[in-house]
Amino acid sequence: MNKFPYMSLKILQNCWEKGMKIKELRDLTGMSQSTFAAYFGISVRNIQEWEQERKQPPPYLVSLLKRILDNEYFNNGN
Repeated sequence: MNKFPYMSLKILQNCWEKGMKIKELRDLTGMSQSTFAAYFGISVRNIQEWEQERKQPPPYLVSLLKRILDNEYFNNGN
């Protein structure tokens, strides 16, 4: 079952190559801020601050999110 119904493999791969912001990533998953935060174990406040560009997420975090999505979305035959 596709956990991220609004994403297509090609769109997500292109976004990763170009450098994606947290909001763009969340929008592609179709998750609300609170669902996205809970799914990844990140506070809603951090998600809000990153999306409003008050703060930047650490580069390693974006890489970790990519790995999680790659493992849970791409490797499930979606």
